[in-house]
Amino acid sequence: MPMRVLRNGNPDVARPVVRFQCKNCDCLFEAERHEYSAVNDYRNGYYYRARCPCCGKDVTGGETVKKKQRREEKLTWKSFGSE
Repeated sequence: MPMRVLRNGNPDVARPVVRFQCKNCDCLFEAERHEYSAVNDYRNGYYYRARCPCCGKDVTGGETVKKKQRREEKLTWKSFGSE
């Protein structure tokens, strides 16, 4: 029997933008879904891993960033810079 799709998925929801902070150089960065990997470890559970753009070290952890939150932060930053 061939595979059936019961409900179409949304790839943007499946792999959101993730914000990381490097413990080596204190760089704060956001990674798109093709720039990080999701790791499932039986000891520590599910976490994200990315390479720091400043120092090149592996950074683990991270928190998801919703699109609405990113828009609000950009608006806040633009209004702060224009004063």
